[in-house]
Amino acid sequence: MLVQEVMTTPVVTVAASASIGQAATIMLDHHISGLPVVEHGGKVVGIITEGDFLRRSEIATEGRAPSLWKELFMRSGKAAEDYVRAHARTVGDVMTRNLLTIPQTASLSEAVDLMERKHVKRLPVVDGDALIGILARSDLVRIIARIYSSVPSQKITDDETIRRAVMAELALQNWSGKGMIHVKVRDGVVDLTGVVYNDESRAAARVAAETVEGVKAVNERLDWVEPTSGMMVMP
Repeated sequence: MLVQEVMTTPVVTVAASASIGQAATIMLDHHISGLPVVEHGGKVVGIITEGDFLRRSEIATEGRAPSLWKELFMRSGKAAEDYVRAHARTVGDVMTRNLLTIPQTASLSEAVDLMERKHVKRLPVVDGDALIGILARSDLVRIIARIYSSVPSQKITDDETIRRAVMAELALQNWSGKGMIHVKVRDGVVDLTGVVYNDESRAAARVAAETVEGVKAVNERLDWVEPTSGMMVMP
């Protein structure tokens, strides 16, 4: 799946010359937590988010000014930078300029990797220099909800087909122990027995079985063994 298939468009934006109050009002009116900042021609030059409103003089949360001694050990200009972010009146002075963007043709997997690696909640989507969309975590939630709402009711599948499908899924997973989990199916109910090496693998085995088409329920009766001690822990 590509970013352009999931992104939100058109994008609500703000100009760098807009006031902090205008940006806050736009966010509230549109129920969004971040605004791309654009210049004439649609080029994105920054982003302002809810996080930029945390340390503000208007609400007395700007924090204490550092002592002269402490400032000697701070990065040059850090105190001045913090002052601007807390007191500035225009978006251009507060916005994040070192902006991460992603092309519309990137895969959704690439976008999520970038979000996780850089600890960001949203990515402006660009076509060249032009802003054409935005991908936020909420877009991922929406597409998952859409997928589940359109899933048809499960077809009736015979027990042997279900058993083979569960075994095939387990065989793909490193945590499954490659054959240490035994699967039986009766009237669509899966019984899992055998041994795994940690408690997390028991949950993973249950989930692997639950996702197979035709499964009505899963009885997980797996034991797990401490690999170093050989001690068996009963479920």
